[in-house]
Amino acid sequence: MTMLPTAGDVAVSITETLDRLLALQAVDSGLKALSEAMDLLPRQIEEAQHEREGVEAQVTGGKARVDEVLKNRRELEGEIDGIGQSIIKFENQKLKVKTNQEYTALNSEIAHVKERRSGLEDQVLVSFDDEELAVEKVKNLQAKLTEAVARTEARQKELETRSAGDKARLEELKARREELAALMAKPLLSKYESIRTRKVGTAVVSVENGVCGGCFSALPPQTVNEVKKRDKVHSCEFCGRFLVHEADLGE
Repeated sequence: MTMLPTAGDVAVSITETLDRLLALQAVDSGLKALSEAMDLLPRQIEEAQHEREGVEAQVTGGKARVDEVLKNRRELEGEIDGIGQSIIKFENQKLKVKTNQEYTALNSEIAHVKERRSGLEDQVLVSFDDEELAVEKVKNLQAKLTEAVARTEARQKELETRSAGDKARLEELKARREELAALMAKPLLSKYESIRTRKVGTAVVSVENGVCGGCFSALPPQTVNEVKKRDKVHSCEFCGRFLVHEADLGE
């Protein structure tokens, strides 16, 4: 059986070497997945916080709109009261006029201010509809804000719950990786690292139906047969990845 030196120059079988390559890749995949998961949740929390802040701003804007509608109504009602006082004044003046021309002028002025009051009263009625819509919008936004706050708190709690466990698991995987790396010959480890970097983490792939599982190039039948025998470390002549038989990956 063909033997290869390890990092400590102790000869090991090809089978053991391939098993270590597979184990190292499994650890690296686990490290990658765990690191991505650990990075993802804080980003989700940040996104939830941004969403919460955005809804809070909308609620503030909605409440400001309600206040604006109420303020405008008060101003309209104040103007209507003022017009009412003017009408009373003009009616009193009619009792004192001495000419038809003055009487007609006062009636004309009274009709004008009454028309103005009618228009203002219509605006007051519209303001009640505006207020109802604005209040309903604030109500909906507050419900949305409650949901956003709950999402933020849930994700924050999840982060706190997972953090310690994830960090411990990460340290375990790092330690396991160091153990596996120490057992491999430096040239082989260097090649593995180089391929893993160039091929986005996948350095060891299976041969399936005569095709490289990494680049999907058809392999020579002789190479396929030799990979099955596990008596040599084979690499794909097209992409450079290490090749193992599909059964070696537990598929």
